[in-house]
Amino acid sequence: MLSYRQRSSHEIREDLLARGFSSETARGVVEDLEARGLLDDAALARALVAAAQRSRRGSGRVYGELRRRGIGREVAEEAMRRAFDPDRESEDAARIVAAVLTERPHEDRAEALKKAAGLLARRGFSPSSISRALEGFRT
Repeated sequence: MLSYRQRSSHEIREDLLARGFSSETARGVVEDLEARGLLDDAALARALVAAAQRSRRGSGRVYGELRRRGIGREVAEEAMRRAFDPDRESEDAARIVAAVLTERPHEDRAEALKKAAGLLARRGFSPSSISRALEGFRT
């Protein structure tokens, strides 16, 4: 279960339960893996945040991915504070807007900006990052 990708404590527990193990056994296995340092939700969360930002995903999407993986709220928020760079999010948003405008040179600029805003929203960029990115391209 641990060999092909890092997993959260929640994912391991859920996988064991799905395989028919009792909740007591699943809890014991997770506790043992954590004690041995083989399972660390905080380190996993920081790694996921860093990887997600490298692939230009916004803060909302990154946080949502952490929570879907079963990372606790406090651990996810701490990982976002420590590993997510809001300045980089704004820079990435501006790069994406520029790319959308470059891909649509003959399209109405306002319509292309609207599409760029939608793309950024779907990628989980914060409203303030979207607004700043679009502002730089409005004429």
